[in-house]
Amino acid sequence: MLSNDISKRLMIRFKKSKDFYKTIEKLKQEGYVVYHSSKEDIGAVIDGVQTRQKLIMVGQDTQNCLISVYYEENEDITSEYKQNILRIYY
Repeated sequence: MLSNDISKRLMIRFKKSKDFYKTIEKLKQEGYVVYHSSKEDIGAVIDGVQTRQKLIMVGQDTQNCLISVYYEENEDITSEYKQNILRIYY
């Protein structure tokens, strides 16, 4: 199987995910290497607005990153989604 196919499947999983933290735990159980930046001080200034974006990187080993997901926590408590995706690279 091509790594691009795996990357696309992972992208779809994150797009459909309602809680990234549960998805991360499932990926770890499946043998993926997951790097998750949960530092609250990570931010980017975009058009004068401070965002609290975070990063998830998933790979088969430490040298092979299959997908990177940039996201921020969803502040809308009525939403069923706990995070908002900003960008996905695969």
